[in-house]
Amino acid sequence: MIARAMNRSVNSAAMLFTLAALFASGCSSSAPDQSQRLVTSIDQLQTRGMITRAQVDRTMDSLNALQTSKDIRTDFQVFSDNVDEVGKQAKEIQDLAGDMKNRMETYIEKWQQDTSKTTDASLKSISEQRRLAVKQRFIEVQGAQQGLATAYKSFHGDITSLRVYLANDLTSGALDAAAPIIKKTNADRAEMKKYGTQLFAILEQVSAGMTSTTAPSASPDSK
Repeated sequence: MIARAMNRSVNSAAMLFTLAALFASGCSSSAPDQSQRLVTSIDQLQTRGMITRAQVDRTMDSLNALQTSKDIRTDFQVFSDNVDEVGKQAKEIQDLAGDMKNRMETYIEKWQQDTSKTTDASLKSISEQRRLAVKQRFIEVQGAQQGLATAYKSFHGDITSLRVYLANDLTSGALDAAAPIIKKTNADRAEMKKYGTQLFAILEQVSAGMTSTTAPSASPDSK
């Protein structure tokens, strides 16, 4: 009887240890490096995103300043340089987002493969619930990314078109005529900020969920 009691105690301790390890890693114990690489990728995207957001603001500030400029030629050059820089930074964001997407897909796929090898039904169920919660977050990330990409495409199309237009007619009359397009470009920036804020919030939750013992739950809107 004492031996059976000791065996039950050892088995319970082993179960608790395995469960703690499962929660701590976010998936199987064989994937902590994958998890850390994904968290690093998310952090890099967030950092670059904040830099690019500031550059978008500088670009719009230089465009808006043209409407009341006392030195249109000089201020136009500032705007033109900002257009080049925002395009360059957007390319870096695109590369980082692609890298993060690949890491997300690999992470989820590996997690699913490892879960299928789990023999304990309770642990398998817990792991699958957590995996699906993280997967839902990744789906939300992709939705916010798509909204941001659409808004940026419109924004970038406007600022590049305005640069070409003004380069050929750099006058106050041309700026007055372009006022509706400039207004639309400001609206595009607001839309980008909306999706960018949404994206950063989700990424922060994903990153926190992968570095804590609490699984990231699906957002109310996703239920």
